Amino acid sequence: MQPLSSQIHAPTSTPDIVQLEGYDQNSQPAMFDVQRARTAARNDWVSRYVSEWSRLANGRMDDEIADTEGTALHHVVGHRPPEEVARQHFNSCTGAADTLTSAATKFRLLATDVGLIAEGAELSTAQLEFAQGIAELCAAVGDQVRTARDGSAGDLIRANYGPVPF
Repeated sequence: MQPLSSQIHAPTSTPDIVQLEGYDQNSQPAMFDVQRARTAARNDWVSRYVSEWSRLANGRMDDEIADTEGTALHHVVGHRPPEEVARQHFNSCTGAADTLTSAATKFRLLATDVGLIAEGAELSTAQLEFAQGIAELCAAVGDQVRTARDGSAGDLIRANYGPVPF
């Protein structure tokens, strides 16, 4: 069904200005500044990116650098949720998503970060078994999320953080 000719909106001469339906130029503010809306949307995206990065880094970050990275990333991946982009970028920057680093090394670095062991010290057998036990608990929860093609999230957790049998 074609709209009536009175319902068809002809674009204005300026591409960044849109006539809002239902308003005329003499009564209410009739024009909406699209550029301002784009800027507000970008600022919101960057703010959400920085908030997620801060959460992941436990507040140990430089706000200005995170803001600059967020602005740059918005131009490339602004169509994706900023929290997802922050997690992916954080993991790639910190090595958390590095599959070439052994689970034992990741556990040792984490234990050092939280003050469980001294810098450069090795985990005891009991500490390593404890960390692998926590990974198994997480994997058990991840087993509830399964697809026919990819298997379960638990399988992925076990593959990355479970004990190596050799």
